[in-house]
Amino acid sequence: MVTPLAVINDWNPSGVHHSHKYYELEMQLDTDWLTDTALPGSRWAYTQHVDAGDSLPAIVENGANTAIEYFVVALREHDGTAETLTYADVDVNVLWCVGEVSEFNNEDNTAHQPVTFKFICLQDVS
Repeated sequence: MVTPLAVINDWNPSGVHHSHKYYELEMQLDTDWLTDTALPGSRWAYTQHVDAGDSLPAIVENGANTAIEYFVVALREHDGTAETLTYADVDVNVLWCVGEVSEFNNEDNTAHQPVTFKFICLQDVS
């Protein structure tokens, strides 16, 4: 049986089909602008290069998304301890951005317009 995987564009990463196991990661940002003064079109997922070859951004609107070759998460617990999880460390074809959901609210006193990105990772975390 084939289990479909929703992706942000019309391309499915190679190896993601049937019932393969992979990590699903979500990252929510208050904004996805590169800087506070960024112009429209300067959103990091569409402009920041994410591979060692420095060629393409994480999300490519008209083609295959670029594999993210370095992805490290630092977790800080309430007691001050920290843990680092490495999902990709200059590894190719193991981690991709597969989704983006933006929340817009025009109500008064709304401080954040969060953007949630979804990633898949095809290797064990270290």
